Amino acid sequence: MIERAACIDIVLVQATTGLRTTELCMRPLADWRVEKDGTAIVELSPEVTKTRTGRPVPVLAPDVSTRLAARLKAQRKVGSPWLFSSPSDPAKVWDPRNRDLKLALLYMELAEKLDIPMFEHERGHSWRTTNNTLLYDALPEATRTRLFGHTAAVNRHHYTAVTNTEAVVEAAKVLQG
Repeated sequence: MIERAACIDIVLVQATTGLRTTELCMRPLADWRVEKDGTAIVELSPEVTKTRTGRPVPVLAPDVSTRLAARLKAQRKVGSPWLFSSPSDPAKVWDPRNRDLKLALLYMELAEKLDIPMFEHERGHSWRTTNNTLLYDALPEATRTRLFGHTAAVNRHHYTAVTNTEAVVEAAKVLQG
């Protein structure tokens, strides 16, 4: 039950932040804060990111921020220094191999129950592309690249999938007169 709840929280936070699994799961509680408006934010220091560029990352859905705030409070209450501690020992971080196995099982379940075949092979990292694409027109490129921790060129090439077919159809109608 503890493992499943943690896995659900990991998927929800990744879906609303685009954080890499390690960036999210290896964060101590001290790296997290909840703003007055209820937004949960993790402060990633340069040494913990793949690109060695620190950045604050907000949780983009209020319901997930609320859920995460409850997890932060619960972890503090049991004396854990970790947001995602070992299910058997709150003083230790959750072993990445064990955690990733449990996450894979949840994603396989989601793939089957929600009919999302992509989750059979693509998991947490897919949220980076999803969020980057959703924010494509809403944020300047420089802000998006900083948020997701890549250069503009890498971000454009690997993490955006601009596939708004409605816009393409409308543009074609205009061109056809």
